[in-house]
Amino acid sequence: MAVFAVPALAPVPASRGPLARCLAVTSRWLEFASNQAVRVGAVAAIVAALFTFGTIITNVVSRYVLGAPLAGPEELSSFAFLWAIWMGVSVAVRRGAVTVITVVSSRGPIWWQRSLRVFSSAALGILLVYCVYWSIRYATSREASDESSIFRIPQVYPIVSMAVGYVFIALHYLAIVVNGAARLAAQGRAAMPLFGRGLAGGATIGAASWALCVGLLQAGVAKLAVLGVLFVILTLAGTPVVFMLSIVGILSTKAIGGLDFYANADPLFPFRRTQTAMGLSGASELIVILMFLLVAEVMNQSGMSARLIHWAGTLIGHLRGGMAYVCQ
Repeated sequence: MAVFAVPALAPVPASRGPLARCLAVTSRWLEFASNQAVRVGAVAAIVAALFTFGTIITNVVSRYVLGAPLAGPEELSSFAFLWAIWMGVSVAVRRGAVTVITVVSSRGPIWWQRSLRVFSSAALGILLVYCVYWSIRYATSREASDESSIFRIPQVYPIVSMAVGYVFIALHYLAIVVNGAARLAAQGRAAMPLFGRGLAGGATIGAASWALCVGLLQAGVAKLAVLGVLFVILTLAGTPVVFMLSIVGILSTKAIGGLDFYANADPLFPFRRTQTAMGLSGASELIVILMFLLVAEVMNQSGMSARLIHWAGTLIGHLRGGMAYVCQ
């Protein structure tokens, strides 16, 4: 089925070197594991989205049609929504469907592009290692054993969705990194200068960015403005936007290496806030996004969107500025 289609990683050239062969074998196994994780994530995301949609419809019908509102559908839909989010993000990462700003990272000399790629990859790798560790700690913490207010569901079930999502995402990126390392090792010693220059350039960009932010803070620049500078640097370096936001958000709660924004002593704070904002506390505002996407997909697949645009075009498309109204 097309929904489970997963793009294959780049093939690894044959090589006689033991390191290249070892990396090639590891790359194949990681790609296999990544593909299975995509299939599991896709099924889980679909089931969670349909369950969320079903509970909301049930709640609407029981409350506004039958006049007998049920207790608990919002709680269930919020928990399912968390699984839909994290599994959906993991699938999007593997399929390359994450937003990346390449206006700077894809232009300029090759050494510059490689340096930016190394810098953004290192930042992403550090983030994923950190998030995998602390999301697992969050899922095994004491507060994960608390029960929900209505159905008395242990909080570990919605909380663990973040840990599973980060593990899947880390697995996908690890497969990509090892695949790239295998292809680099297959080139032999000719690849060493390229690797060295990219590594040195990435380290230089990272050190310069860190020094810039520390210097701005010491100069008395507003902390929010310095976070904005970090936001721009990571974005222009080609870091996926969703993970760039995570990096900035987590760094804002830390005091490390001269960077002290809004330090919080609790390392679980950003993970707790993320899950709470997305539905752990029962808030259902963000579920509107899921409903909007589902309705839009139904309209697109049924042809309703095209017919609506055509109908609006026949009504006012011929008027001055009419196409602007149609597109709106």
